[in-house]
Amino acid sequence: MLSKSQMALVLGKAAAFDQRTLGDADVEAWRECLGDAIDFDTAMERVTEHYRVSTERLMPVHLLDDSPERLAPWEQDGYDSGQEPVL
Repeated sequence: MLSKSQMALVLGKAAAFDQRTLGDADVEAWRECLGDAIDFDTAMERVTEHYRVSTERLMPVHLLDDSPERLAPWEQDGYDSGQEPVL
C-alpha cells in the first residue's frame, strides 16, 4: 500500500494538472481505494499518462485500469495514424 506521503505526492502531481485541493481525507480515501493494487512509481507514471490523453479529472480507477483504452492512441496495438512516417 502506498504510504500517506507517497499518496500525497501522487495527488499533488494530479493537482498540478487539475488544480484540485488536497487534505488528509483525500489521501486516506485514495489509499483505501487503491489498497495494494499499485506501487508508487506506477501511480506516478499513470498520472502523467492520464493527463497526456484526457481532460477528465483523475480518479482512482484511472490509475488501476490496465485496459488498452487507457493508452494514447499511438501506444495501442494496431494504431495507424494514416500518415507516412517522418524519417
